Amino acid sequence: MANCLIMQVGEPNVVMNASLVGVINGCKKYKYYDNAYGLKYGLDGLKDKAVLDLYALKDDDLSHIKNTPGAYLGLSHYALKAYDENDAYYDDIASLMEENEVESVIIIGNNTAMAMVYYLNQYFEKYHPYYRVIGVPSDFRNEIYGTDHSPGYASAANYIAKTTAEIAYDAKVFQHNGIYIIETMGHESGWLAASSILAMMDDDFAVDFIYIPEMNFIERKCIDDIAHRYSEKKRVIVVVAEGLKDLKGKNVGKCIEYDAVLGCNDYSGAAEYLKRRLIEQEISSNVKIVSLGVTQRIAMHMASDEDLIEAFEMGVEAVHFTMEDRSGAMVSVRRLGNHEYSVSYEPRRIKGVPLTRHYPIDWVDMLDGYVTQDFLEYIRPLLGD
Repeated sequence: MANCLIMQVGEPNVVMNASLVGVINGCKKYKYYDNAYGLKYGLDGLKDKAVLDLYALKDDDLSHIKNTPGAYLGLSHYALKAYDENDAYYDDIASLMEENEVESVIIIGNNTAMAMVYYLNQYFEKYHPYYRVIGVPSDFRNEIYGTDHSPGYASAANYIAKTTAEIAYDAKVFQHNGIYIIETMGHESGWLAASSILAMMDDDFAVDFIYIPEMNFIERKCIDDIAHRYSEKKRVIVVVAEGLKDLKGKNVGKCIEYDAVLGCNDYSGAAEYLKRRLIEQEISSNVKIVSLGVTQRIAMHMASDEDLIEAFEMGVEAVHFTMEDRSGAMVSVRRLGNHEYSVSYEPRRIKGVPLTRHYPIDWVDMLDGYVTQDFLEYIRPLLGD
């Protein structure tokens, strides 16, 4: 008898539960495992041994879960660190697996989840070589290396683009409607802010300027560019990532949530700072800030069909990889074409603690504060119909 244990780790998104249902369906499809269990609240659920029998869920339940945003199993704020014999979490995991006759662990989530795959695999190789662990990327920030993109990103991008377009139409109704600054998530990368380029208004791009952490943010040039555009249009749409950095690499905004292990979890104030400087420079006294907040990661009504399909399929594929005795790897997306968009799924070994996958600097127009055609070709197929 062999069973599978599933965890959801990191941050919730629109398609994380689709991957969960994909794993459950994969277990049933291949009939390799006798049961699939879910660990509630990740590592926080270990002490209570909060394990769910996922085979007890009916088809209607699974369909509902698949199309529900968030994380059905619940998440933990704790990030697994490198193994230390004094770290009880590792022994607790092994004990839970033994008690429930679990052979494989599948972890769905962001870079925190992929780090857990790496650390657990090192532990398993040394102390429990018959155990396996596989990761399923699920990251609305799109910051996981080794995959063309992460499920969750396309849906967040769609929400940001549609919301930005709606804001632009709102700004259009008055002759002098000021400056709108839209702040997206993105501590270290600009993937989310860049997606606002998809916002269209009257067959034209709705956004005037996009500022992301990877670019050289020169305050004086930024203010001059906005002032010039405002003098022409009397309304300007600016999108900034919360992790916007100055030329010295320091965050323009302030850290409002700090973790001793992970560092700063949340920045805020990039938009506030830019607003204050625009008013001080007398560019306009009418500067509005729209912070998209958590809605950008959890907006099910803006889910990309392609996103949901891939998230589900990657969950199924994860099961297949465990059956091939693979461990310490994640399900990676390989893009096969853009014109007729298609992908394949491959196992990719996680060889170290994952680093942030940054937005490519050659996809940034440094002079105009914009993104390039390369990014449009990258992201449009991900949104499906």
